[in-house]
Order: sequence, then structure tokens, then C-alpha cells
Amino acid sequence: MGNERRAGFEDTTELTTEPESSMMLQSSWRTKRSIDMTSDSGLISQDSDYPKAIQEVLDELHQMQQTPRLVTNPDALETLEREIRQRTDHLGSLLVGYHMQQALDSAALQAEQAQLVRQWPKPLKNDGKVQVMVRTAQGLAVPVWVAYYRRKGPRRAGKRSAGVYVGLVLLGIYDRCTPALAAEVPPSKSRRIGSAEGKNPSNRV
Repeated sequence: MGNERRAGFEDTTELTTEPESSMMLQSSWRTKRSIDMTSDSGLISQDSDYPKAIQEVLDELHQMQQTPRLVTNPDALETLEREIRQRTDHLGSLLVGYHMQQALDSAALQAEQAQLVRQWPKPLKNDGKVQVMVRTAQGLAVPVWVAYYRRKGPRRAGKRSAGVYVGLVLLGIYDRCTPALAAEVPPSKSRRIGSAEGKNPSNRV
């Protein structure tokens, strides 16, 4: 991936919180959309092959179904329940990540990105794709490749100009949290979560 880089190697200050006019544009754009878009550390491997990873978890759950575990005390039942919860949360996050990536790669969403970029208050330039970790409502962060648009103009040495992940904006993803997660946590906490994802892009389960 010649022009693709992993997020975190450069300053990735985002425009999603500035300026106010941009936020207003994003809000109005979302309301006008007419296209029907058909680990212990809490992170999933950045190199996830989604279909393969999903199938592996399905196989683990199927094995648990085929071979019932005899639990005879509270501790054993708690351990079993936690193992099942861990796998189902993992599966849910992988499925969300898979669908996000499919949406970001779709011609429909890419066309919407191009239109929103043209209407942005300040000129933006496609700076290539980067890998971003997005945390889901299940509590795990999953990787997606998304185009990073930055302000046009000269770049400072070793730093990236302020920009925005337009594809994530169209999906309602701010502070690297899915809409479902953002609805469940206070804004201040979601910002801390997003900051942590940006600073630790290589963490994985």
C-alpha cells in the first residue's frame, strides 16, 4: 500500500472539533443523506483478516456449544460466563469492524466523501489512507483503513497538518468511538478513549 500509513507515526490532529462551521456542515450533511448504505487490553490485532478472525471466534463458540462444561460451583460458573462473554464481545466487535470497513470501501460512501470534501469550509487534500483503531460498544477497538484529508498548504517537517477522517465523519464516528459507544458514555470519557486509541495504535489482543 504505497501511500497508506498507519495512524500514530505522525501528528494526527483532527479537524472534527474545529471549526464550528465544519461541525454544522457535518450535521446538516448527515440529515440530508439519501444513499442507503447497504483481548485483555481491549484491542484487536491491527492486521485482522476480518472473515478469518470472525470464523475463528465462531468456531470457538461452536466448540463450547458442542462440548458443554460441567460447572459445579459459583466460581466455575463465573469463569464460564466470563469466557463466553469475552468471545461474544470479540465476535460483535469484529462484525462491527468488518461492516465499517466494507462501508468505507464502498463506492457509495466514497462518492459521499468526495462531495463532502468539496463542500468543506476550507480546501482539503487526500493524504492517503491510514489505519485507525475505532472502539466499539462491546469495549474492543478494531482497525479500519480510512482516507485522511488534511488542509492544503505546506507541511511542517515531521508533522501532519490538521485534517479529518471524512469517512468516519459520515458514519458518525468521533473521538474514535462508534455511535453506539458514544451514546453510552459521557462525551468527556469518549474523548479520553479516542485520545488513548490515537496514542497506542500498536496495542493488540
